[in-house]
Amino acid sequence: MAAHRALPFQAFPSLAPEDVERAVSLLERIFSPRNPGGHNTVYIPKTLAASDLDWLRGVGLDPNTSLRLTHDEAVAAVVAARERYTIAEGVEAFVSSLDNVGAPPHGCFLEAVLLAHGMPAHPMSSPREDPATAWCRVCGLSPELLVRPASMFAQWQTGGSGIPGRIEWALVALGQLESWKTRVPTPLAKARLAHVVKVLDGLAPDTPPGGAFGAVQALGLDKAAARSIVETLAFAGVLEAPPHEGMATRFVSFAERDQRPSVRVEVDAPLGFWRGRNGVQWTNAQTLFGLSRDMPLPPLEQPAAHTPAKKKAAPKKPGAAERKKTLPRRPPAKGDVWALRIREDAWALLYVWTVKEQAQRPYARCEFIETLSLECPTSVTPPLTTRPRYDGRWQYWASGLEKVTGSALIAENVPEPTAKEPVPERLSHGGAKDLPWLASSCFDSLDD
Repeated sequence: MAAHRALPFQAFPSLAPEDVERAVSLLERIFSPRNPGGHNTVYIPKTLAASDLDWLRGVGLDPNTSLRLTHDEAVAAVVAARERYTIAEGVEAFVSSLDNVGAPPHGCFLEAVLLAHGMPAHPMSSPREDPATAWCRVCGLSPELLVRPASMFAQWQTGGSGIPGRIEWALVALGQLESWKTRVPTPLAKARLAHVVKVLDGLAPDTPPGGAFGAVQALGLDKAAARSIVETLAFAGVLEAPPHEGMATRFVSFAERDQRPSVRVEVDAPLGFWRGRNGVQWTNAQTLFGLSRDMPLPPLEQPAAHTPAKKKAAPKKPGAAERKKTLPRRPPAKGDVWALRIREDAWALLYVWTVKEQAQRPYARCEFIETLSLECPTSVTPPLTTRPRYDGRWQYWASGLEKVTGSALIAENVPEPTAKEPVPERLSHGGAKDLPWLASSCFDSLDD
């Protein structure tokens, strides 16, 4: 038999379970919203060990590797997957993810194979001529697709499926499906699906999609998982509101799925039009999952306590030991010096000049001082010097400094720092959570 040619979805690696935790831990550090990055580059924290970065590259998760595909290349990759994977394999992979053991629910498995078997090969067809805003009526893609496999791998492992029918998430799913094909749905996963479908068929006539999410969540699933499962079932055609149908009935174009009954509805068709009175499309439920309206429901038991397989320990984030040496957290007071994490490898110092009450809330008049540190400082040595902004001295009335993730009190009753310029005449008020982003105006090195 001829060897399969390489396809773009093979750029999305599939790791052994014992390596997933390490990879996700490292990638979450790299792709943290706090870390800056250029238009086409990812910032690698200086605190990330070179060996960890080399390991990520070795398993196919180089953070700075991107995959750029034209519309036609991405469509061809998904369509070609129909020769590799059957719809039944996508169904099995989806159902096997419903026991919540080791992974969130992955509806993308089912969505991807339904797209592969239903979507025709097609040229770009957009209602807009400008390439910057163009999108294809058939699949929803832009003329060019740019994704970072490492970033999407981390999102996949922590959040499960993306928006149903998105081609980039279909590529991720197809990249993972080979390893998931070896998993067999557990009795719990099968029972959970049966109960979900039965519950959705028995809701009050006017129940909207939000009510369906809540009813499924009541079966013991978390909020995100409940929504993901309902959206996948609607995309597949188990929940339909004719003429708005799902993929098991016929191929539904992106333009059709993008319809809404009103601007207040956030979910795609057919789910956006579905109400409890529509119930379950049992023909599709039978075809895909072997479920019928008169089926006896299996017992829905909670998963038995289990001992997870031993995994490689995820590296500890730098600065953890130093944080333990700081003072107990409390509301800020005059003369305090606080350390604030700007990004993983950059800590700034804040001096509190005074505290006032405004709108029944305490505000601390803060100012950045000194220079950035690689890890969390644990002490300061007066005399201190203020750190001006690019346009002069700058201070800020901040509320909730002690509540911000990455803040630490390191000194009390510290003498006032010296400054070459007078106190600014105008000071802004706001939440201390904005200080990490405001710091870039005071520290040029954050742009490096």
